[in-house]
Amino acid sequence: MTSTGDAFLLALLLGFAARSRLVGATTTAVAVALLARWGSSSLAAAAGAQAVLGPAFLLLPVPSMASTWLAAAALLLVAPVGWLAPLFGATAGLVAAGPGVTSPLDALVRLAALAAGAALAWFVAPRLALTWVPRLAPGLAVAAAALAVAA
Repeated sequence: MTSTGDAFLLALLLGFAARSRLVGATTTAVAVALLARWGSSSLAAAAGAQAVLGPAFLLLPVPSMASTWLAAAALLLVAPVGWLAPLFGATAGLVAAGPGVTSPLDALVRLAALAAGAALAWFVAPRLALTWVPRLAPGLAVAAAALAVAA
């Protein structure tokens, strides 16, 4: 993953790869949350903002920070079982920490978020797949977008 491209294209690709409307709705709502939070759907713009301001999961105001946590959680909840799960987890980690790297410490934070998200999705996806919990994901993503707008 790089910090180029568009969040809506990434949402479309993740939804298509998972072959799921639930995933498509969730990833699209997460892209809307990113658009509301950073003022652009460009991943480069989000990377630039997070490179300057810091990881989104630590940035105030509280509604904005909560938006980031909810968006990342929504991506983890809809992670499909199998080889795609770490991809969704890595995406969740980069939504939370940002894809932009400007220093060795930034690189470490982003790599840790990517690895933690991928590992968490790999662990969680098979345990949630046959439950009702993934159905909460679109609601979490919409709440993330609403909080981003409110912030």
